[in-house]
Amino acid sequence: MHDPYVYPGTRVLKNKLGIKNLAGLREAEENFVSIRIMEIEKTPIKGSFDYSHLKAIHKYIFQDVYSWAGKPRTIGISKAQSILGGRSVDYPHPNSAFDNLQARADYVFGELKKDNYLKGMDELTFERRMVHHASEIWETHPFREGNTRTTVVFIRQCAKEAGYPLSSHPFGDSENTRDAFVLATAGKPENLASIISNARKLSQLRSIAEYCCKVKNMTGGLKQRFVDSVMDEAYSKFDKGESIPVPSKHSFVKSVDPDLEI
Repeated sequence: MHDPYVYPGTRVLKNKLGIKNLAGLREAEENFVSIRIMEIEKTPIKGSFDYSHLKAIHKYIFQDVYSWAGKPRTIGISKAQSILGGRSVDYPHPNSAFDNLQARADYVFGELKKDNYLKGMDELTFERRMVHHASEIWETHPFREGNTRTTVVFIRQCAKEAGYPLSSHPFGDSENTRDAFVLATAGKPENLASIISNARKLSQLRSIAEYCCKVKNMTGGLKQRFVDSVMDEAYSKFDKGESIPVPSKHSFVKSVDPDLEI
């Protein structure tokens, strides 16, 4: 199949940087994209959590590397996945009458809208529905490259608006995150559910640590060191596959300072 996105005779995507080897492009892309994602952390891309919003996020984070950033792919794609025994996820085709990319996107984002963008849900319902919507958005795979990173930025921004911020840490292992999405599309959502649940817990724990600092009048460097120590311990537990306990604000403050009146 002819792929107009790559340099002839190679598997290297055509890029603004003129890089024509895979390793060099991968490194440059990671550097530029990581900076853009950090910028979005501070100043989120405004939108209505629809298809146009997803495209705007992709355009922003890949703007330095690809001229087609933010534009849906014009070809069908398949990617052999080892965890699927070498099979590819069935991604929709932009020109198919049976499973059309635009039609799939319209349906997926329409379902997210029907769920009121996950607002007003309890924690467990939020996690369950987020797993569903995240995997559906990812499976749409509208871009030639960068779908996983764009989906993660999108769902984290949506989650924050819904009142359940997600820590970036559990998404840090890009291969593990991609594999979790792949398995979810194959009816095995457990890994993705674990990532999202832990991401919510880590964010909640940070909020509790910051509350403790407020109660104890810790500011500046002291506050930062305290929060960092709490989160470093939690990150370590996550990296080891251990459960992350999330105490109540009251019990956490008391565990830090039993004599403190709150």
